[in-house]
Amino acid sequence: MAESVNDFIAGYVGGVAGIIVGSPLDVLKVRLQTSTFSHVSDKQKSSFDILINMKKAEGFKSLFKGVGSPIVGLAFLNSILFASYGGILRLFKRNSQNYEFSNDLLPSPPSLFQVFLAGFGAGFSCSLVSTPTELIKCRAQTIILPVNNHNHNNNHNHNNNHNHNNSHIKNKTLMISESNSFTVFKNVIKTQGIKGLYQGGLVTIIRDAPGYGVYFWTYEGIKRLTNASSSGDSINDIKLLFSGGMAGVISWASIYPLDVIKTRIQTQPFTSTTAALVMSSTTKFTENKLMMNNNNIFIPKFFSGIINCSFRLYSQEGISGFFKGITPTLVRAWPVNAVTFYIFEIMINWLNRIQK
Repeated sequence: MAESVNDFIAGYVGGVAGIIVGSPLDVLKVRLQTSTFSHVSDKQKSSFDILINMKKAEGFKSLFKGVGSPIVGLAFLNSILFASYGGILRLFKRNSQNYEFSNDLLPSPPSLFQVFLAGFGAGFSCSLVSTPTELIKCRAQTIILPVNNHNHNNNHNHNNNHNHNNSHIKNKTLMISESNSFTVFKNVIKTQGIKGLYQGGLVTIIRDAPGYGVYFWTYEGIKRLTNASSSGDSINDIKLLFSGGMAGVISWASIYPLDVIKTRIQTQPFTSTTAALVMSSTTKFTENKLMMNNNNIFIPKFFSGIINCSFRLYSQEGISGFFKGITPTLVRAWPVNAVTFYIFEIMINWLNRIQK
């Protein structure tokens, strides 16, 4: 029991550290993944341009948009992940006479196949937390396309601004940012209930179970190749950071297309959550079009599921559509997971020491 509690606490602290380090690039990833539905300009040719424009248009806090949900949810998920992973490995221990297990997997660690299975099981068990957390985070991070002109009604250039606004919005698809994690949560519960928080749940499970299997398999494999340990000296610190960074990069690369599909499903431009916001600021609504100031704005239909989303993504954007935002994701994965695993190892050692 004590070992599971230690895993839980260390996993949470490591998760919080990783989330804070990686937040700006996580926001960028989500905006690139949903760029078909948003107003990302063709002039924003690089990820760096988008980050700079985000800061100019929305302020420095935009780089940490949606971070509240991950700190509450994903860091808690990290706790469940590491506790489940350690618990499954201890279950293997009880069913095997070939080794003894300890928190640092020494002196006789489980096989890498068992490590993969433990990661797979831990990823599956986390889906109840990761699905709503990811949905809230992604919706809070998604780029804004205004749907009303109230900001222009109070100035003497109303007509000019009105015409400019119409030409900018016309023929673009619709995406509404719900601003912050708590606002997103309230809107989803109000309009869709608890069920709404689990939109995209199946693809999240399909992404997380094998993804976390690869995650822990890579980390343990590289630790063993480099003879890394949590002894506290600088060489071993570098080895642990390297192992964690590589685990993040390889696991993300292995499941990235599934993450794009998950993001598209969870941030669909027109859901019952956004409908309430849209209807309050427009005059007419038909099945696939929003009538605003006599201009038609196309609203894509719901994705009916994973396969439907995959086919439509491929038909509209080709194979490259499945890898949108992969560069900032892989760049982010290295420091985030290096820090997460490193802090986890430090915390586990500290907790074990104070309990002795």
